[in-house]
Amino acid sequence: TIDTSYQSYEGIVHGGILASIADAAMVHLVYQRYGGRPMTCSLDMRFKASIHIGDEIVVEAGFLRFKHRIAWASCRILVRNRVHVEAIAAFKVDCEKVRAD
Repeated sequence: TIDTSYQSYEGIVHGGILASIADAAMVHLVYQRYGGRPMTCSLDMRFKASIHIGDEIVVEAGFLRFKHRIAWASCRILVRNRVHVEAIAAFKVDCEKVRAD
């Protein structure tokens, strides 16, 4: 859940906070798979519905593809099994030991 410190309008979670949560989930996923220091190159967000302060959220991240040291991932933020936020991002993977896919 997210508290009132992170609201934009009264009772609504700020979109920038949701973007940060999605980005962090995807960075963690890419880091777990490839190591190094993944750096976000692009982040595309789709806000489908507002998330309210106190809503219990579920964050799901998935790997999409890897090519030329760029990893793509996706993320969904759900409330009560309904998708409220979708994101796709590209990450530069800067490390010496990248496992090829």
